Parts: sequence; C-alpha cells; structure tokens
Amino acid sequence: MKKIKKLTLLIKEIGLSDIFSYAVFQMQLRSGEIRRQTPIMGVKPEKLPPDLSNIDLSIFESNWKALSKTKGLLTPSQELQNLFEGKFRPFISEVTPLSLDPALGELKHWSEYSNDIDGVDIKKVWEPSRFNWSLVLARAYSATRDNDYAALFWLKVEEFIRFNPVNLGPNWSSAQEVALRLIIWLITLSSMIDAPATTSQRIRMLSEAIYQHAMRILPTLSYARSQNNNHILSEALGLVFAGDCFTTNPEIADHWIKIGEIEFERSLLKQISPDGTYSQHSTNYHRMMLQLALLYSAHLKKHGRSLSGQLQERLAQAARWLISQVDPVSGQAPNLGHNDGSLILPLGCTEFRDYRPTVQAAALAFLGCPCLPPGQWDELSDWFELPRLQGLTSIPAFTSPAIHKVEDSNMWGTLRGVKFQGRPAHADQLHADLWWDGINIARDAGTYSYNDPPPWQNALDSTRVHNTITIDDLDQMERVSRFLWLDRANAQWMPNSDLTKISASHDGYRKLGYRHQRSISLIKGIGFAIIDHLIQFHPDQKDHFFTIHWLLPDWSWIQGNDCLRLVKNQKSIVIQITASHDEKNSNVTLHDRSLIRGGKTLFGSRIDPILGWESNTYTEKHAVLSYLCTYRASGSITITTNWKLMDESI
Repeated sequence: MKKIKKLTLLIKEIGLSDIFSYAVFQMQLRSGEIRRQTPIMGVKPEKLPPDLSNIDLSIFESNWKALSKTKGLLTPSQELQNLFEGKFRPFISEVTPLSLDPALGELKHWSEYSNDIDGVDIKKVWEPSRFNWSLVLARAYSATRDNDYAALFWLKVEEFIRFNPVNLGPNWSSAQEVALRLIIWLITLSSMIDAPATTSQRIRMLSEAIYQHAMRILPTLSYARSQNNNHILSEALGLVFAGDCFTTNPEIADHWIKIGEIEFERSLLKQISPDGTYSQHSTNYHRMMLQLALLYSAHLKKHGRSLSGQLQERLAQAARWLISQVDPVSGQAPNLGHNDGSLILPLGCTEFRDYRPTVQAAALAFLGCPCLPPGQWDELSDWFELPRLQGLTSIPAFTSPAIHKVEDSNMWGTLRGVKFQGRPAHADQLHADLWWDGINIARDAGTYSYNDPPPWQNALDSTRVHNTITIDDLDQMERVSRFLWLDRANAQWMPNSDLTKISASHDGYRKLGYRHQRSISLIKGIGFAIIDHLIQFHPDQKDHFFTIHWLLPDWSWIQGNDCLRLVKNQKSIVIQITASHDEKNSNVTLHDRSLIRGGKTLFGSRIDPILGWESNTYTEKHAVLSYLCTYRASGSITITTNWKLMDESI
C-alpha cells in the first residue's frame, strides 16, 4: 500500500486522536524519556514512601468471605495438585511447568523486547507471570483456611520478584501485563490476608512491588490510549486498585485513583457503542471488558459510590449483547474475533469458553436481574456479593447491529455484518455461525497465536478461514500489520419481515466490481438454507474464482456427488452446495471441492496449512474439518448451501 494512501486511511479509519497518542509514545520512547521514567531497578529504596508497611492489602477480603459462605464452592483438586507439583494450565489449556524465571540470561531493559523472544511468542512468557493461576489458591484458602495454599502463593511471589527485577526483562515490557499482575496479586492476597504465611516482611515486600508496578504503568499511558482497547482499561484499573492500597498516603492514592477513574470511564464510553457493541469485535475481549467493569463497579461500591447513568446504560447494553450470543445448552458463544486466552476471573467456569458466570454477574450488576437459573456459574456473582434474586427474569430480546440472529427451540444461527466504528479484528464480514443442540456445527476458528512463526502469526484472522466467501482468494480488507486492517469492508443489513430469515451485504470486493449479499433462513425442524449472491456491478468479462468455506466439527464424513455428510453417534448433518449463474447464457464451473483436516487435504486439490484447525484458547489448536467449494465464472453468480440436520435418537 502506498504511503500517502495508507496515511489517508489511517486518519480516516483510526482517527487523529489515537494516531497522536501513538506518536507521542513513540517520541517519548525514541528520545529515551520513557526509559528515564522507568529506570532499571525502578524507584530507589530511599525514595519509596515511608509507610508502605501500613497499606491496605485486603480490598477484596469481604468478597472471599462472602464466597466461602455459599454452598457448592468449586475447589478444583486437579488444578491444586498441578500447582503443588510446579505445573499450571496457561490460557486454561494444556498442563505445563510453572516457572516465573524468563530464563534469558542477562536481562535487558523492558523497552528492548519485541513480540517474540528467539522465535517464541512473548505471551508464553507473560502468562505464568500474570498470576491468574493463583486464584485457584485463593479460592481453596477461602474454603479451607489451609496455610499451605497461602505459603505456595508467597513462594511464587518471591520467585517472581527474584527473577524479574523492576523494569528488567520481558515481564515488564507490557504495562497491561504489569497492571493485571498487580490486580491479581491484590485479589489473591485478599483471601489469605490472615494466613500465617502472610508475614509483615512479605506484606512490605509486596507493597513495594505494587508501588513499582504502578510507577511502570504511568509513563506509557499514551500507548494504551492509542490502542483504544482493553489495554487502557486494564492499566487504568491497575492504577485504581494500587491507589486503593495506599489510602494511608493520600497524596499518592488520590493521584492514582483520579487518573485511573478518569481513564477507565472515558475509555469505556469510547469503546462501548450505545447499542452495546464493543470496539474490539471479539467475544472474549467483550467478556474481559465486562469483568474489568465488574471489578471497577466493586471499587466504586466500596467507596460508597456507583456508576454514572450513562456508564450503567452502556454496560447494560454490553451485557445484553453478550447474553444474546451465549448458547443456552453449552454456555459457549461464537469464537468471534481475537481470542488471546484471557480469563481474568475464572470463578464458576467449567472450561475456558464457558461464558455463563460472566453474563450472570453482568446481568445482576448492570441489568438488575439474573439471565440464567441458579447453577455453579453463580460463583462469580457470589464473589462480587451480588444478591441472588429469586426466579429467572426474562431479558428483553436483543439484536446487535453487528450480528443478527435466527433461532428455533434447538437450533440457532448468526450472521455478522458490521459498519465499523472501531478497528476490525478479523476480516470476517458475513461470517455465519450455526448451532444445534448445543453443538457449534459451523464455527469460527478462533486465534491460536499472535506471534508464532509463519504461517501462525495471527493467521486465523483472514477471510479464507471464516464461514464466508472469498473472491480470487483475496481478503475482504487490506492487511497492513498483524492487528491492523485498512480499506475496510462495511456491511449493510436488509429488512426482512420473516423472523426466520436474516440478510446482509458487504462491499469488501468493490475493487473487483462485486458486492457480496448473504441470507440465512432457518427451516424449522430441518436445518438452514444459506444463499450467497455475488453481484457484479462493473462487468469485466473476466473469470473469477469464488470459494465458499465452512468450518465443521471433526465428525466422521461421507462424500457424495454434490454433498458432504457428517455423522456422530445418532446425529448427522448433510451439507449440499450448488452454484448457478445469474445469466442464462453463462456457465459456472466447479473448479474444486476439497475437505481439509488439520492442514491435511482429505480430498480435492486445495492445499492450505491453516485450514481445518480450530483454537478454543490461546496456543491451543485441534483438528476440525474445512469444507470448500471453488467455482469459476464471470459475472454474477449465486451459491446455495443447504443444511439438513437429523437426530435418530428422537
């Protein structure tokens, strides 16, 4: 992309304020100003506040006490055993050794690290040092008062401080990671503030560390603002909670809390649209935002305050948005957009993609009523001391402007069509998600990794891995970096009086002279009919290649002449794809029909290592089925996919 065009699109699609904030950060970084403000070893001991031993480290103590009184407290024995054996599950995935030593030899100033370290994704280094695993110890201590849990937490805090001196090494390179570590430390310690292992010397050690963490956050807030995402929310909240600790030093506390509250509230209002859509266009980041907002609301409550009316309404709409996306059987939701494995508060979750604890807590906090019947997912609500209201209150029907839905008693589908106000996460216009009896039968691949070597450097954000159509194997938008799409594709919804049908179109292939229009019809008791019109508005007489892709569960399969049948237990899915030309005298040629599992072609001629994979959480991927049909034609064509769902057990 030419520099002048790129600059024009950056100003138009990103905005001058975010570009200015990023320019300020780069100027401070290159001039050495940020390095001066975040010196190696941090603030010198003689310049630390004199009363650090007296700070309040129990800001969530009442939350743990409230949780310990509830029935059905989840104490994951396997998770506890893993921790005592020196292991944990990063991103709630596979068990791996738990080490807080970056093992990089001589450490450098944090500003000298990039997104990978010797080809290894830096998030793999960050994850153990985020300390999210310590919430398992906090939960167990609150239930049993067993000092061994507190002792292990403190040993790990000491290990981190020993191997990660202030502002040295990759664990200081992201202010968001610094802020989240600070927050998790405070949440965990609040559960075990009275434990014998929590000595005065250790409290002094941790209070100094919290002070140093807050001092690392402040100088790079301009970068966090420029990202306009969960970075600024996390960092602002870190300052708020650090300030809550230092109430005995009001000059420090008031300064940090004021900055944090202003940044947090301003950013929430900027990032959440009035309709509840979150700027990052990600289901998992939407959950993260709501959990950060719940923590912020708890901070206000402890100070006898509450959210402003405008913030309350935005968060109410954001809660409705996520509630509408959650499958009622499995508790999962479409794996939309970026998924970096973040789950700050896993209380009540049975697995990573269980969204029920968050939507229940958000419904109680921001809507004033539950959205689910009582269950183990109430653990997060109990921890936030949200009242358990009797009976299930019906949440009014909600349709997102970015995602429309059709549903029946045991099946539902969504269609994505966005008019972007924030940065696109994935090039996924008109992606369709289909669900049947709690099974995601047409699914989103997720993310897997941001920083692994090619082809896995955020590769699952491309159009070709989504359940939509590509023309000539091109993305709908122009990628200029791992996280930045420009020359955006925008969608437009078409009115439908039929409640079982949704329709939208997008302009991402306007350079080729095409507009893509898709409709999803739910056929009760049978399945779905999905019709794609590729409408040419600038005839060029050239042949183009139109590829429709469906990401499917890893079931047994049978190939037919023009269909694919999937079978598991007593359920079967028949997928039939056909194409026709909109002009009688023109032809559509089937160029290829392929099935790919885990990057390996099972039939057909398509070869693509990133197809046939799904990632439920960061750094995890497993084989599923990618089914593709490619047609060669000129002019406008129509592609129809019929889904027939059969359950022989009924």
